[in-house]
Parts: sequence; structure tokens; C-alpha cells
Amino acid sequence: MTKTTGSIAAWALAFVLCIVLAPMAFGAGESCSLDSECAASELCARDPLSCAGPGTCETMPEACIELYDPVCGCDGESYSNSCYAAAARTGVAYEGECVIENDCLANGSSDVCEALSYCAAAPGQCGGSVLGNCEPMPQACPYNLDPVCGCDGSTYANPCAANAEGVNVDYAGECIGPAAGVPLLSSGSTWLLLVLGVLGVGVLALRSTRHSVA
Repeated sequence: MTKTTGSIAAWALAFVLCIVLAPMAFGAGESCSLDSECAASELCARDPLSCAGPGTCETMPEACIELYDPVCGCDGESYSNSCYAAAARTGVAYEGECVIENDCLANGSSDVCEALSYCAAAPGQCGGSVLGNCEPMPQACPYNLDPVCGCDGSTYANPCAANAEGVNVDYAGECIGPAAGVPLLSSGSTWLLLVLGVLGVGVLALRSTRHSVA
């Protein structure tokens, strides 16, 4: 291989690496549906004026301009502008300061929604002062297993299953620790561990009996 050919090959390799690595280096975010699926320094950024649905993990801003262009965050708090909302790890529900009238307070704070409806809030917003919207509870849900932890501390098969019970989603995955008021043995994994433990004790007892007979 001549020197010129080697240089061309090196430049070509460098070009390919730039094309492949540049999106990673400059923060092409991973897909997400909940803030808990992103790193602690990131939020799940969605389309403007959207508090739920798919998004991408983006780094939260560390500084914002002092421009007063108020927005209502998905957490029910008012912010000077959308940058401050993102810095607080929340999206923008709508432009302007939050207006509590005509809205509901989610997570059991009030019961102003009609029957078979619940006060829906963005995932991860489980506080009592979170603003939400009255939405109908799903009457049918898919059977896919995509477990989430509800704001009531219980694990549900998927977000739809939680909403069907009038419960908002806290984070993706099974709840960490038993839910308040729910027996420990209601967890499938706990039952499995119990069965394995009983089997283990049975095996040890059987071995001990055989040794005694011998």
C-alpha cells in the first residue's frame, strides 16, 4: 500500500467514525416515556405543550435567561419560561401561569371528575398539588407486560392498567418495596421466593434423614 493510499484510508476511517460517533457525542437522546428512564441530570423532553407520551432524554439546563414568558409546568407549578421548567425537570402543559380553576388536583387530592373518570397527570407527578385533567378511565387495555409503579405505590402490568384503576404512573418498572396497605405476599416474586425457600428446606431435611438412616 502506498503512502497516498494509506492516507486516503485513514481519512475515510476518520470520516466514518465522525458520522457514527457525532450523534452520541452531541447528545442525540435515547427514547423515553418517563423521566425515570433517563439519567438523573436529564429529563424526558417531549413535543411542546405535551406532558405525556414518547420523548427523548435531554440534559436539563444549568442556567436560563431572565426572560418573563410564563408557562405552566406539567407538575402544576408556574415558571418564568420554558427553560426554568426544564431545569426543574418538567415539561410545559400550557403557556401562561397555571390556572387552578377548570382543572383538577391529581392523586386523590380532590374528587371533581365524573364517574369512570380520573384526574390524569404526567408520569412521575405524584404530589398532591399536581394539576391534571379529567380523563375517562380506559375500559380495555392491551395484555403486554410493561410494568410501572403507580402513584399509589402498587405495581401495574402497564400504564393503561394503572389508568384503568384511576391511578397515575410514578415511574417505569415494578415498585421498589411492598405497597402500603398491600400484603407482602401479594407480590408474585415474593411467592416464588417463598416456594423456593420451602423446597430448599425440604431438600435439606431429606438429606438429613438419609444420613441418619445410613
